[in-house]
Amino acid sequence: MRKRSTGIAAIFLLTVLALGCGSTFRPIATPIPEPGGDPNALKRAIVVTDNGGARGGASVINTTGDSNLGNVPAGIGPVHAGFVTVARTYIANQTENTVTRILTSSPGSTPATIPMPPGCAPQYVFNRLTVNAYVACPGNDTVAVLNSGQDSVVTSVALAAGAGPVGINQTLSGNKVYSLNGGNGTVTVIAALDNTVSTTLAVGGSPTWSDMSQDGGLLFVANASGYVTPIDTATDTVLPNIAVGANPTFVAFDTNRRRLYVVNQGGGSVSVIDAVSTSPTYLTVIRTVTVGATPTSATALRNGTKVYVANCGSDSVSVIDAASLAVTKTIATGTCPISVASPTDSSRAVVGVQGAAGGTDFTDPPSILDISTQTDTVIVNLKPAQQSAACDAATAPNNYCALQRPVFVVMTP
Repeated sequence: MRKRSTGIAAIFLLTVLALGCGSTFRPIATPIPEPGGDPNALKRAIVVTDNGGARGGASVINTTGDSNLGNVPAGIGPVHAGFVTVARTYIANQTENTVTRILTSSPGSTPATIPMPPGCAPQYVFNRLTVNAYVACPGNDTVAVLNSGQDSVVTSVALAAGAGPVGINQTLSGNKVYSLNGGNGTVTVIAALDNTVSTTLAVGGSPTWSDMSQDGGLLFVANASGYVTPIDTATDTVLPNIAVGANPTFVAFDTNRRRLYVVNQGGGSVSVIDAVSTSPTYLTVIRTVTVGATPTSATALRNGTKVYVANCGSDSVSVIDAASLAVTKTIATGTCPISVASPTDSSRAVVGVQGAAGGTDFTDPPSILDISTQTDTVIVNLKPAQQSAACDAATAPNNYCALQRPVFVVMTP
């Protein structure tokens, strides 16, 4: 649902990120200037975890206390999460065709399971300061409208056949909703007042992820074909494409420096786009930074000092200095760090690491890393939920209970 870009792994016909570790991360649409709730008080990380064919879950991480507040059960095949209100976070369970609602402030409370329309296969959940959340349904080419007060789907917005929506974004005012359609290379604009389609914009190729500028004037849409398409949200006009690296699958907007960081999964790089309208380099790539192999996610600290990039293919996190746009440190992780996010106080970077052998390898297990942004070192290595609640470490092989694998991280209040 939303996050700086906002909140959190991903899946689609859509740009399926086939990762070297054998897992799939499906970027869906945006970690944007933190959607929903108070954007100045995001301090808890929701780490969505997959459990193969069994029920997955989410770990609630307190970044101020560097601790796991609790593991919450979700549905089968969870791929994304976003918070809809200060208290509620929704998790899209693609395989089960449900959305799980958890109370972020009470991770020990019983979550609610919300059925989606037949064939939806929910991939992304998004909301920005409105009562309704919007769910991308690539399975039936619709956007489901979920009322957060009722915890139920109140209507569905039909898209063109074959649209295959993979992500959602929304204007800062909440009056327009944007559906990124990976199946037919378009972005559908939906009027939030009556949930009707206003227009459909051709952006070409296969949209993968989006983020909004700090003032909401531009929506940046990454396209797997190797470019970013800016959309003027006042007029819903498509601006000239900006060429970036190979297979861009994630973007993160730096609201402090007014830049867009584009994660080029195929090129092992990050393209930096200037979004300062008074600059002579406005809407051009000002630097391409080489990072690790198969980068999948990035987060720009709210204070404008650093950018952290998760490199699944090289099992590391690259730290980019935002002033020099140079990599200043590479932090080793376990196998395949898949998603990274940071709180609004810029004190931490939270990384979901998938681990080896489906979470069964005790020498390289799934993990949640809490990184200090002052020292760029791992403060604590936290465990996600076990694959089986019945597992007893005392009798399990190597005294190790297999763990669920992180797929997406989003910040919440």
